[in-house]
Amino acid sequence: MLNYKLVKSFDDPYVAQIQSVIAREWGYHYIQGFGIRSKSEYQLWKNDSFFMVALDNDSLIGFVGFERYNVGSQSQWTPCICNLWIEEPWRNQGVATVLVSKMVEIIKFAEQYKTLYLWLYDTPTVRWFENRGWKYLHDWRYLERSIVIMYYNLEA
Repeated sequence: MLNYKLVKSFDDPYVAQIQSVIAREWGYHYIQGFGIRSKSEYQLWKNDSFFMVALDNDSLIGFVGFERYNVGSQSQWTPCICNLWIEEPWRNQGVATVLVSKMVEIIKFAEQYKTLYLWLYDTPTVRWFENRGWKYLHDWRYLERSIVIMYYNLEA
């Protein structure tokens, strides 16, 4: 049975699995990938980040992250969702749509932001996001990779 869970604590056991997937799929350690240089930066980042996970029983089959604050050089593109991943057998079954929709719903509910950003490494998925109301902003280089920056109007 599929269910979805908000993971706010970095002590949650799913975070280690998420970090492992990110290292395997995108080649960087999640925390190091955001340029964190000090304990105070880590605390700020840790308190302003969370994941929405998709579970089949208790097995992780997908996730999407949220960053309220990016300690890197491009904080004007925050808050953002990032690191959308779905386990291969579960792709094209609506899991990503539910994860992204739930994340947008949570951020909208907070009523703190007018715009939500998205950093995409996988440019073929641009059309998928456009079909769900996201707009292209521009191309950029991050961690020596090409990415696409998109945005979503939370006031619409």
